Amino acid sequence: MFKLGDCLTIVNRALGEEEANVEVEGFRLEKSHSAGFLGETEVLKIRVKSCAKNVPHELSFFVKRLPKGNREQEALVRELDVYTKEIGIYENVLRPLEGYFSEVYPRMYLAKDNEVLVMEDLAALGFSTVDTHKLYDFEKCEAVVKALGKFHAMTLVTEKLNGTKLPDFIPDRFLRETLFICEPSNALFKYVKVGIRVVDAIIVKHFPEVSPEVRGRIEALLESLWDGLNPSLKFRNVLTHGDLWANNVMFSYNSQGTVKEVKIVDFQLVRYYPPAFDVLMLLHLTTSQDFRSKHSEALMLTYHLSLRHSLSHHSICIDDILPWSELVASANHLIPIVRAIAVTYQQWTLLPTSKIDPIMKDPELYNHIVTVDRVDLVLETIQDNENYRRRVLEAVSDIVDCVQNRMKH
Repeated sequence: MFKLGDCLTIVNRALGEEEANVEVEGFRLEKSHSAGFLGETEVLKIRVKSCAKNVPHELSFFVKRLPKGNREQEALVRELDVYTKEIGIYENVLRPLEGYFSEVYPRMYLAKDNEVLVMEDLAALGFSTVDTHKLYDFEKCEAVVKALGKFHAMTLVTEKLNGTKLPDFIPDRFLRETLFICEPSNALFKYVKVGIRVVDAIIVKHFPEVSPEVRGRIEALLESLWDGLNPSLKFRNVLTHGDLWANNVMFSYNSQGTVKEVKIVDFQLVRYYPPAFDVLMLLHLTTSQDFRSKHSEALMLTYHLSLRHSLSHHSICIDDILPWSELVASANHLIPIVRAIAVTYQQWTLLPTSKIDPIMKDPELYNHIVTVDRVDLVLETIQDNENYRRRVLEAVSDIVDCVQNRMKH
């Protein structure tokens, strides 16, 4: 996969011109414990020797690549072309503004063949994710929404520097919708269709009081996702991350155990969309109903203040482009969409390891669960696993409440 020349390029980009006078003596790849749904990960260890000090030492880098162990998963990821998308976002948006905003995402040092990315090894720098099955507390949510303020500011600064909107100077293939694609042959179209059947089965079994009319409205809302994620014509759009669940946020901590720094990772599902979307997705995928009812407004305000502060460094007044009133209005508009996405996400992402591992290792089973049927799997897991039951039923309850409230008005 790698040659010595690749390793020298990686080291030079990582160390910068002042420190890059080194020789590469060798390298090796080690398996990583963090596997994703859209790829496999490894750690690249490069042994270098400084030409000045003549002292060998080892540098560590994070490698993300197309999944090779499961042919069905590999075919799905190739169809989505998410590696081309992430590389394009890094090269066209993130890298040009590294000097201003790089503290909120890992740097990319090398991309190969649109299927391999080499990045900062955040784990080696003391960062870690929160267990997917655990909920965020207020401190973590506050830290992430502050980071989102900086991340979204990148779009607004970039647009100011270019004098035009992002879609006018970023190739369409880097911004087009990845997840909710209205093409019946597409694997993720099938995933969502299966997910809609799962939601209805959960309602029938666990919410028997819900009327057929409400169930029909819920199905219509879920199917509207194929048309509802285009750039807004009403609200200001930015480059949104679009996939803010626990696996895609990493934290470092100080000696007292409080959050010191946040890194947002994995830019494979980005879209040009109103920024409130990312805040709402974060809260719906990492916190409870009760937490959201108590803290959503305060966290949205914290986000807005972070965005304001980030923009002020570039002489941009937030009240001219995204006043608080517009942020709130856009959030209210997006809640049904966010809840619809959450209920399709969490039936899959919250599956316990004992359920997910056999699926990922068996291509036929993977294809069946993703594109054919997972009703029995989800209903059995709801019955057997308390954490899964609580969070998935909360997500379904959220969308039931949302639709019923819309029908009243």
